[in-house]
Amino acid sequence: MKANYAKMLRWRFPKIAAEELAQEIALAELQAADRGERLAWRIAEKNLLDLERKRMRYERMFPVDLMDTDQTGGIGCNLFDAFLDEMEWRDIMSGLPLPARKLAQFAKREAEGFENVQDGIWRRQNLKELRRRVKRDYIAWDRRHSEEAYLQTRKVLVNAMRRKECRSDRR
Repeated sequence: MKANYAKMLRWRFPKIAAEELAQEIALAELQAADRGERLAWRIAEKNLLDLERKRMRYERMFPVDLMDTDQTGGIGCNLFDAFLDEMEWRDIMSGLPLPARKLAQFAKREAEGFENVQDGIWRRQNLKELRRRVKRDYIAWDRRHSEEAYLQTRKVLVNAMRRKECRSDRR
């Protein structure tokens, strides 16, 4: 795509990151293949409009006065980020089998209800105890009541968490 088109898109969508913009342009060029630059530009423009509308819809859910300044001096909304993270997790969890979803629920409940740790730092002993409690709850819930079933389910959940980390690193 001509540099002119890319500049126009950058000017039209200033809130979208340059990397994301470049990615949308590359995807549009791939979709348009050999049918012309103008078509690729229109595809990229429509995709970026969709992203912009989605971002605006999320921002409307949170009032402006909840925004605070982070350590770098920029403006950021912790609640907005938490909301997006929670939505992404719900998306991931909906694709997992029931045992993995149940294990994640047990782990979340135990982690939230776990005793306050000294200095806010999780030590190896705390983590072992937390894992032991989650494992106990899962084995009691699972119809097979075996450690092997727990380990298989844990593997599925850990793989989903790794995929989520990879997605969040790309942002």
